[in-house]
Amino acid sequence: VSTQSTGDIIMVQETHTVVETEEYWRRIWGGDVYFNHGNSNSTGVTFLVKPNSNIKICRHNIIVQGRVSLLEIEKDSINYCLVNVYCPNSNDTYVVENTFLETLGRTRDDYRILGGDWNTILNNNLDKCGGNSSHSNSRRQQYLNQIIADHGLSDIFRLSRGNDRVYTHVNKQYKTQTRLDFFLIDDSLVNFPICRADISHGFNSDHSYISLSLQGSPIKR
Repeated sequence: VSTQSTGDIIMVQETHTVVETEEYWRRIWGGDVYFNHGNSNSTGVTFLVKPNSNIKICRHNIIVQGRVSLLEIEKDSINYCLVNVYCPNSNDTYVVENTFLETLGRTRDDYRILGGDWNTILNNNLDKCGGNSSHSNSRRQQYLNQIIADHGLSDIFRLSRGNDRVYTHVNKQYKTQTRLDFFLIDDSLVNFPICRADISHGFNSDHSYISLSLQGSPIKR
């Protein structure tokens, strides 16, 4: 964790935090920290709010312990719902089902942004290189693609980068590369003057960083 990290809000997965480490994280970060603990060896997701940012935090809610948290915020008089996701590496759908049950079931009028490590891909042709032709966690893949189609969500990286083959995870043992980490955003956010997703090399991790840049007000909603 470093205060040199860019972005108003940083969503971290697999933090391995417990109650006893909260003070350390807050002291090192210097801004507001919203925890969803796993245990000292696995899981955990955390929101880091940049010190001195002009963001109003409205509500933090744990959806799945150690896996998914929701943060409702307001910035520049616009409401957003941020969801920090860390799915297990298995072919079940309970984490994503609970995630969307909570996220889609709220009455607050805001823009939804869901991001993190989904431990599956959306497109077998574009989001995977090496190994089998399809991803092993296919049930979650099918569920996510159906949610995207039914509820007005966009894979902003794919929308802005077309058919670019860029990956966020490398498995050296099986010689595969996959895009497991991505943002799903409300379709209407695409109409912001600046709305783009990027992938950059991670530090001391087998995952790359993903970022979402959002600026301005919606042109049309």
